[in-house]
Amino acid sequence: MRVYDGLMDTALLELPPAPAAAASFGAASRNGWKLGIVASTASVRTRAWLARHGLAPFVDIVVGGEEVCLGKPEPEPYLMALARS
Repeated sequence: MRVYDGLMDTALLELPPAPAAAASFGAASRNGWKLGIVASTASVRTRAWLARHGLAPFVDIVVGGEEVCLGKPEPEPYLMALARS
């Protein structure tokens, strides 16, 4: 698992965000919107990816797959993000 986790961490960090992500996240922030990310991967990986690509300052809420019993597309992670907002 340590080898797998290391490979996942490295591979995930190299995935680029969508071209319009920074502009969209910035616009949401300027308009006072709370931005939440619901991810299947662990929240620590998601936060590291956001930081690597300069998006972390725009994101208020992260719900990772390890935080819920029933992941996406079930409602549990979305309800958790909503409750945190």
